[in-house]
Amino acid sequence: MNVSNNGLLGQKLEGLVQCDLLRKIPVRKKKIKKNEYIYQLADFFCIFWLTFIQRAELETNYWQHHINTPKINSWLGLAFERLCMSHVEQIKQALHIEGISTIQYAWRSKQSQPGAQIDLVIKRADKIVNLFEIKYSQEAYKLNKDEYEKLLNRKSSFVSETGLKHAPWITMITSSGLAKGMYSDMVQGVVTYIFFRKFL
Repeated sequence: MNVSNNGLLGQKLEGLVQCDLLRKIPVRKKKIKKNEYIYQLADFFCIFWLTFIQRAELETNYWQHHINTPKINSWLGLAFERLCMSHVEQIKQALHIEGISTIQYAWRSKQSQPGAQIDLVIKRADKIVNLFEIKYSQEAYKLNKDEYEKLLNRKSSFVSETGLKHAPWITMITSSGLAKGMYSDMVQGVVTYIFFRKFL
């Protein structure tokens, strides 16, 4: 939802950011916009309450009865993505780039069809930019042809629309590793939760 900042709204949002209830992510199009942000609910308990607890009051053992349903599986994926977004410094340590000056932001295409967006981009002083794809899976994630082509579309759209001269590296963050396959070697970097959680 696009909302104009009328001053009062900005103050309220900033207060919620300072309380760690919201995450404020700068957005890049051609360049990073100083007054354009994505605000994301960051408090894990609030998200869980709004998603499940209110419904659970109406059904005994709600969580157990809905394990492996699309709703729960979608929740696990989003929760993992939010966890990663909350620990960018630890991800940088896992990639061994903590000693390099970086800027992180989100990117959304204004031109790509179908639409393209990247929730986490890390632009590095060593002329590399990591374009992250975050995937939750109970087993090693298998990158198939369709998913790989989506990643390539985002990468090419990002390069053409931003004009950035850095080398774009597709970098995956997975909960259980990346399975070997036809497309796994096309990814320039992989961070697994098992690896980066030692920095948490």
